[in-house]
Amino acid sequence: MGNLNGKVAVITGAGQGIGRAIALRLAEDGADIAVCDISEKTGKKVAGEVLKKGRQSLFVKVDVTNSKMVKDMVKKIIDRFGKINIFVANAAISQVKKFLDITENDWNKMITTNLTSVF
Repeated sequence: MGNLNGKVAVITGAGQGIGRAIALRLAEDGADIAVCDISEKTGKKVAGEVLKKGRQSLFVKVDVTNSKMVKDMVKKIIDRFGKINIFVANAAISQVKKFLDITENDWNKMITTNLTSVF
């Protein structure tokens, strides 16, 4: 990665796993980070880790399947940072079940979170 000073990165699903790793790496490269996650506990923890790397951070609680929450998320980020340069649509879920045990509701939740929310 290059120098990201002055850039603002938004990462959904940033409270853990790959999203957390992306947030911290982009912060190391100089970006200010909007940590967006459904979990306030893990999201705020990652936002604190970004601050420790010397970058600005903002935690925004968001359920990416809720379009109003996503619009509010973008507004909060623009209000705080004035721009968005990088957007990582990382939020995703999976079902830890045997395939034949996955219900239609489980399927719809996965599709809405993993595909529709990116739209």
